[in-house]
Amino acid sequence: MNGEKLGSHVGGYTPFQFDVTDKLKEKNNFLIVKVDNKRKRDAIPTVNMDWRNYGGIISSVKLIKLPKIIC
Repeated sequence: MNGEKLGSHVGGYTPFQFDVTDKLKEKNNFLIVKVDNKRKRDAIPTVNMDWRNYGGIISSVKLIKLPKIIC
């Protein structure tokens, strides 16, 4: 976000999230989402499985504003 990597996720259809609170600016924020669906010999599906390797984002990507929690 805004030129800094937030993190990464491996896991197909499993949900994940990143906290962007400390990365936000007052205005003109930008977020880039990169998807890589390359098959790898040591991953599922492997390179020699009879599996169509479709890729891309298939679910919603949301930026959710949550209330500040004071402990």
